[in-house]
Amino acid sequence: MWSTRAFFTPVEFYIGHMMIKHVPLVALALIGPLTAAAQARKQIPLPAAQGILPDVSGAVWAGNILFVSGWLDPDLETHTDLKSQSVGVFKSLQEFLEAQKLTLGDVVMIHAYIGSVAGYDGYRAAYAQFFGDQPNKPAHTTLQVVLPAARRGALVEIDLIAVRPM
Repeated sequence: MWSTRAFFTPVEFYIGHMMIKHVPLVALALIGPLTAAAQARKQIPLPAAQGILPDVSGAVWAGNILFVSGWLDPDLETHTDLKSQSVGVFKSLQEFLEAQKLTLGDVVMIHAYIGSVAGYDGYRAAYAQFFGDQPNKPAHTTLQVVLPAARRGALVEIDLIAVRPM
């Protein structure tokens, strides 16, 4: 059956051609966020040494990304300075990551919350002990804050994001 119109305008031809040509791309754009939202989400409880907070996940897997909540040194009684607590936190996080089949090399972001800048050099020394030799160091933010866990003796709290290699 022939059209009663003798020709298509360039705009009509272009729009019709683009619509047919780009239907797969439009479908992908619409389906992509749905598959990302449907990725497996798994909550991991805090280890006993971190305390029991019923409304906080110790970590959450979202696809291949692990988000780890604020972590304290499990030995606050004997580690009383910022460097020793930072080393304790990094060791504890390293063990936790290994339990998740990750390493410190998989860490892509660190947030360190310290109670006083007076011990900042101690924190940096501990950080260098664990990440100094890594060729791809994680992005890093250090903030001085009032730590809620300070009343328990905490001088530093660290959270991080790690990505499972594909």
